[in-house]
Amino acid sequence: MMTRILLAVAAALVVLIILSPGKHPVSEPIQPVADSTLFEDSNTPEQASTRRAPRVAPLPGALEQAPSGTPFLDMQARLAIRRRIEREGAAVYLDSMLATTDSTLVRWPDRGGAPLRVAFVGDTTLADWKDGLLDIARSGMRAWASNQANISLVEVDTSETADIEVTFVTFVSGENELGVTNLEWNSAGEARRAVIQVGLRADSASGLLPDGELRRVAVHEFGHALGLPHSTIRDDIMHPSSRASAPSRRDHATLRLLYAVPPGSLRVD
Repeated sequence: MMTRILLAVAAALVVLIILSPGKHPVSEPIQPVADSTLFEDSNTPEQASTRRAPRVAPLPGALEQAPSGTPFLDMQARLAIRRRIEREGAAVYLDSMLATTDSTLVRWPDRGGAPLRVAFVGDTTLADWKDGLLDIARSGMRAWASNQANISLVEVDTSETADIEVTFVTFVSGENELGVTNLEWNSAGEARRAVIQVGLRADSASGLLPDGELRRVAVHEFGHALGLPHSTIRDDIMHPSSRASAPSRRDHATLRLLYAVPPGSLRVD
C-alpha cells in the first residue's frame, strides 16, 4: 500500500514540474532539406518517402534506359537482364542474338497493345508467280498469332503504312537461302521496319519450292521480323535448316523473354 502511495506522489510531482511556467530550452528550427530530389516540400519523412525513386528497377518489362549520369545503375540493369537470360538456360536461345548485334537486344518497342502492321506485296511479273502465294505467306504470319508475348499482327493494304513488308523473289541468293529478313533498328535496340523476302526457288538451277516449304520459310522469316535470332536446335522453327512447320515451345519461350526485358545494349565491359 505504501508503495502505491509513493508512486502516486512521484507522478503528481512530475506533472507539476511539466506544467510549471519555468523556462525550458527551445529547440532549433528544422532546416529544410537542400536536396529537392528527395523531398518536394517540408512534409514529414513518412509522407515524403513515398516520392522517392524506387530502389529496384522494374524488371522485367517496362525498364527504361538509366538516366544519363548514372552509369552504375545502368550497369546493374544490364547485369540483371543478363542474369535473367542465363537463368532461363536451354529453355531459350536469346543469347545467340547478342553475338550478331554487338550485345544489343533488338525488338519492337512497346506499342500499348497496337498491332504490328503487315503488308503482303505480290509480283505477278515473276515467271514463277502463281495464285495462292499471298495466302501461303499469310498462313506463315498466322503461325505466330498465339504467342505469350502479346504481339498481334494485322494485315494492311499498302506497304507505306506497314511495319513489316512481305515480298517475293525468284531466289534470294546463290547460297541456297530460301528467305531473308532485313530488320532495321536504332541505337536503342528498337525495331523500326522489317522487309521479308520469300524465295520461290533455292537458286537459279532448282525447281519451284512446294507450298509446304514456302509456308515454312514464311513462318521462319516472320520469326526474324519479330526479333528472334537463329536457334541451334533443329526442332525449333528458327533453326536455319529446321523441318518444323510451326514455332516450338522454345521459340515461343524465347519470344516471350525477348519482350519481357527492355531492348538496348547489354555490354558490360
